[in-house]
Formats: sequence, C-alpha cells, structure tokens
Amino acid sequence: MNILVSSDTTYLPVTATMIYSLWLHNRNRLGVWFLYNDIEESDRNAFARYVEDKCKAQVHFVKIDNSLFDSLDVPLVIKHISIETYYRIIAQFVLPRELDRILWLDSDIIVKGNIDAFYNQSLEEKSLVACNNMGDGDSCNITRLGLPKDYVYFNAGVILFNLEYLRANTTMKGVLSFCKKHIGLIKMQDQDLLNLLYHDSAIVIQDQLFNCMVNCPQDFITDDIVERCYILHYAGWQKPWKIRWQNRWTHYYWEVREKEGLQPKEYWIRYLGVIMTLLHLNDICTYMMMPWYWVKCKLNR
Repeated sequence: MNILVSSDTTYLPVTATMIYSLWLHNRNRLGVWFLYNDIEESDRNAFARYVEDKCKAQVHFVKIDNSLFDSLDVPLVIKHISIETYYRIIAQFVLPRELDRILWLDSDIIVKGNIDAFYNQSLEEKSLVACNNMGDGDSCNITRLGLPKDYVYFNAGVILFNLEYLRANTTMKGVLSFCKKHIGLIKMQDQDLLNLLYHDSAIVIQDQLFNCMVNCPQDFITDDIVERCYILHYAGWQKPWKIRWQNRWTHYYWEVREKEGLQPKEYWIRYLGVIMTLLHLNDICTYMMMPWYWVKCKLNR
C-alpha cells in the first residue's frame, strides 16, 4: 500500500500519528511518499526513522520546487492550510512511473480500520476515487465553480489517485495552465481545483465510512457513523490536539497518541477532554460550528 502525504515542519508530528494509526490496522507493507519543500534534513531523517521503527515503513521524500506554483498566485485563504497541500495536483508527474496508484491522506486523519478494500478497488479507467464532502455548502460550491448541478462535490482529505490514468491523460503544463485559468474561483484551496480538474472522471463515493468528517453539524454526522467509519477526518480548524476543540470524538486521536507515547505537555489536554466529555461540555464546540456552515454557504454564492 503506497501512501502520499505532504506537510511543512509544523505538521510532521501529526503526520506521523496519522501514519501510525494506519499501520495499527493495516499491517501490510507500507510505502510513504512525502512531498515537501523546505523541511530540514535533520527533521526529515528523524521523521523517516520514526516511521520505519514504529510502522515498519519506508519514507521516500520528493522535493517540490515552489516556483512551479508562482504563476498561479495560489490563494491560501484557509488559515490552517499551507502551500504543501497543492503539491498533490502534480503527483502523477513527480512520483516514480512504477507506481500505478497511491492513496492521499490528510495529516489530520485517524485511520480506525482496515482499508485494503478501499485501496484495492477497481479504478475503472477513472482519475481518482474520493468521498462526498459532508456539509450543507456543497450546492454553493458547485454553483460557484460552474460544475453540473447533479455533480457530487468531493472532499480532498482522502483520495485514491489512479496515477496510470492521470499520466496518460494529463500533462504538467496542461494541469498548471488549467489551474491558473480558474484560480480566481478558488475558496476551498486545491480541493476546488481537483474537483474542477477531474469532475468528469472521478468516482465519488457517497458514504462517510472512508472519510468521516467530524467538523460537520450533527445533521450530517452521528456517533454511529463515527464508530463504524474506517477513516476519521478532523477537517477544518477544529483539531483534536488543540485544547479548545476537545469534544466527544477527539478521544480516537488521543487513543492513538497514547499508544505512540504521550508527551508530558499533552496529558493535560487529553484528560481535560475526558472531563469535558463526562460533564457534557464538549457539545458546545459542535453547536458553535453550526452557524459557520450557513455563513460559508452565503459567502460562496
């Protein structure tokens, strides 16, 4: 199983935790392909040693030249997202040709089960497989991007790329030119670009089991779905390692961190989350998010 990730130095520990959670439930041989730009060699070596020791996986670093994106004038309109997330747009051109498929996983993910079935599914001469975006702003996204009304907008946190198909049907120049032409429409970062690029060749699964986004209002997410899902995605800015966003679903992250080995400074965040759950205070965070989806939809019109 080949995994594609990308991050800056700040997100290295979180990315390591995501990979460890994957390994806990998928003990087959893992290959990790890491797209980066300015991570120091010492940090890359430490990350590779950790993944090799903990997950028995080899990390392959691929340096990306940021000048490729200079002409795009990339809008980083979402605070917690960096330029590194755009690197996957050119993955088919920078990864070895012997790779015919690769699974992109966002760093803010916890894998809760075996995902062999998702990884090994038939790609049917399609560009990628992804899951529908959870939330009530997708009709606004579709309208804003000029996509067909019956199109299902996908979330880019979990994507199975068909590299063989993409190499045969796209070029670096073509992809970057397309992105430059449409960059003015972008509000959801490269997720918008990926939907624009591949809306007519993507398989979009309308099921939360392989990308359960827990930043959504309770109309879209339930405890039952969270419990049954294979991939839990802490999308948005509500990250489980941040003290103000502890809620009843962050314990999945902390259970993995405990198996890794908590750092001393993490204990108080972990157990404050437990107290908040016992006192039913964590739902405050969930309810506080609900108005945001209404506002986002209005802004995206």
